[in-house]
Amino acid sequence: MPERDLAYFERLQSMSAAELSGSWQEESAEEFSEMRDVLPPARMGGGAFMVGSCLTTGVAGSLYDVHMHLSGRYFWRPAPLRSWDPLVYRSEIRAQFVGNKCMECGWLGPSKDLHRESFPSREVTHVGRDFSITDTLPAGDVAACPECGSLAIDMNVWLDRNSE
Repeated sequence: MPERDLAYFERLQSMSAAELSGSWQEESAEEFSEMRDVLPPARMGGGAFMVGSCLTTGVAGSLYDVHMHLSGRYFWRPAPLRSWDPLVYRSEIRAQFVGNKCMECGWLGPSKDLHRESFPSREVTHVGRDFSITDTLPAGDVAACPECGSLAIDMNVWLDRNSE
């Protein structure tokens, strides 16, 4: 977590809800558990919880730390109490952290750069930080990487098919 000095809280107070939505940061499983256990959550569900202590108030309203577990990874950001919505948080995290990934060279990029007709359906294994998933993806979910021509998959489709 960032240093929580006066400048941090002054920035939070001036941020709109839209600005806060793009401020997700990754954290460890230990940090996630520690924050979940420190106080009873103000909100909890859908793989997310809101720490039960207000950080500050600002133009977006009363701000609390939200933590989310998504596909073996852990994330957090400040969020207004009134905007609690784990489905929205999931979408924000995917927009900020997940794209299309080449299984060979590691290229990450937008769907428009993939050549979807290049591969038939196939079995794919993805290994994440704390998980491994094997699944058979249909032809439309696999494509050729524009960098090396190897297998690339749409990680958002992958996460939808293998969500918790």
